[in-house]
Amino acid sequence: MKGKQYFEVRAFPDNRDQYDTFKSLGFIAIGWPKVRDVSGKTGTQIREELLHVYPNLQSRPKIVATQITNYFLKLIEMKIDDVILIPYKGKFVTIARVTEPYSYKSEFTSDDMTHQVGIEIIRKISLTKIDKSLRNRLRARLTITRFDKIYYPEIDALIDGKDLSEHEKFNKDMSAIIEEYTDKAHPIVKNSLLLSAFSLCENYLTKVILSKFSVINHKNDIPTSNADELLKMYGEESLRKKLRNHNERITIFNKIFKSKLKFPSDKQQALRNSLAHSISEPYISLIDENMDIGRENEIITFQYKKKETEENINNLLNEFEFFSDNLDKII
Repeated sequence: MKGKQYFEVRAFPDNRDQYDTFKSLGFIAIGWPKVRDVSGKTGTQIREELLHVYPNLQSRPKIVATQITNYFLKLIEMKIDDVILIPYKGKFVTIARVTEPYSYKSEFTSDDMTHQVGIEIIRKISLTKIDKSLRNRLRARLTITRFDKIYYPEIDALIDGKDLSEHEKFNKDMSAIIEEYTDKAHPIVKNSLLLSAFSLCENYLTKVILSKFSVINHKNDIPTSNADELLKMYGEESLRKKLRNHNERITIFNKIFKSKLKFPSDKQQALRNSLAHSISEPYISLIDENMDIGRENEIITFQYKKKETEENINNLLNEFEFFSDNLDKII
């Protein structure tokens, strides 16, 4: 059985606002009421019935029926204690816990809410209090989606009513990426996760650097810290541009914190750039064909200084982990 899952559900079955109904009656639901009880049915069976009772879907792109079928499959996968986020009108999100698995309620046919999962409301939160990455993720317009593991820590913190520190968020996000990497088999997914880890490091370093700049007294031009010396030297706009460059970002970080940070290396940065340029171009292969697939037995090949070069995946992931675990000792 799968561990706890996290879903996003829209409160508009058949484009009708049912948010208050969800909240007051304690369930979430999706539309397509002509489809009967889907308990125990396969995706193929659901799709066949969907196309039979809604023949107009026959003339639409196949992806539409496939997408609706997947909504049903996600609904029947929901189990007790799974978590559901219900965003509403771009203002707030309601977090709920699943209390009853899927059931079919014919009495809600006229309301387009026959396919239901019971919920208990945990809390309601303004979107302004949610981290930008999760806030952007909640803009999805699909009826039901499943969250990737990278979002679990922040959602758990919201449930607990805690605000994670920036470093705690960074640590948890990095751990989630690395855990997700070990669970995935497709090379493109693995490449995407590696790029996510690089981007997470870049964004966090930039955020840490900018957080160290206090407001300079421009009238007297008096810097109040090491960081402000740099701000005075570069100017804010110029500084932000410099932080987009890998080497400049590392140099500025080391000046501010008087450290000797060298991660990622130039070679690793070349891998990051290669992934950003073409996610499928760097390719993962096995070190030993006789051993199982896994991070300990994988290398990734990419272009560095106009030559093909390799990076050991296990070593790279270990460096991400070390960087994540030890950065707070520097800052």
